[in-house]
Amino acid sequence: MKKFFKQREFKFRVWFKKSKRLVYDFTHIVFNYPVSEALVTQWTGINDKESKPVFEGDIINFAYVLGDFAGEFMTKKELKEQRDLDEKEFIGVVEWDNDWGGFQIVVKDCPKVPGTTFFPMSYAKGGRVIGNVFQKDKLK
Repeated sequence: MKKFFKQREFKFRVWFKKSKRLVYDFTHIVFNYPVSEALVTQWTGINDKESKPVFEGDIINFAYVLGDFAGEFMTKKELKEQRDLDEKEFIGVVEWDNDWGGFQIVVKDCPKVPGTTFFPMSYAKGGRVIGNVFQKDKLK
């Protein structure tokens, strides 16, 4: 029988709100207190440029790179706006998006792009995890 699906690896980490502790690579945890006091986040399946696993809730520094075929899918105005962003660095948070059915990098108040901008997770491969939303005060 032909195999149609590639088995993915799943990794999780847990943020314990009360003790302000982040636990990686657990296989099972016995909770001695309400589950509402812990937040479970999932590995995106992608590692950053330093081979560090990227989890939802991570803060990532990355450079925007305009794709080779971008001009084929954009108007001239859109292409000019995108070229202004080319190779600029951004800092965003990795979040799950139910509408897209996947993880993305969310950048708030992106220069040249008003409001919130969403970038595909492929940018995380060339980026670097600099912290997470739970331990913002420990940003690298």
